Amino acid sequence: MIIQSTLLRMYDPATTPSAGFAPFSLGQFSQLFLVPYIARLLIKEDMVCSMKEAHEEMVDSREVGHSLHIEDDEDLELESILRMNTREAIKERRAKLSTDTEVSAPTHVALRMPTGIEIESKTAGTSPIQEKLHSIPKGMKS
Repeated sequence: MIIQSTLLRMYDPATTPSAGFAPFSLGQFSQLFLVPYIARLLIKEDMVCSMKEAHEEMVDSREVGHSLHIEDDEDLELESILRMNTREAIKERRAKLSTDTEVSAPTHVALRMPTGIEIESKTAGTSPIQEKLHSIPKGMKS
């Protein structure tokens, strides 16, 4: 759970390209592949062994791990890490959203025309947009 939340904080699912792990989402890919891989790396480092041995240890100790580390337990340190990851992810997304909003401020405000101004049409009964469409060569229209 900690590895998963840390990965999703490091790699925002909204902006991380998924072509490299399609048809999975980032959450699915990290849970199915990255979390077990990182767990093996941590076991390998702790036990000073090969990746194969780390994998065997991970598989062999799975049941014991579930018994010792019940998901519903009240481990304050783990809860603190999860809350911190969540808080930081929210802060980062809010900062990004406010930056995106500032950068992409509504441009239509600058394009508003004062009331009372009329745009003359060269062709009676057509709007300026229709005139532009008529002036596009036939091969260019989609």
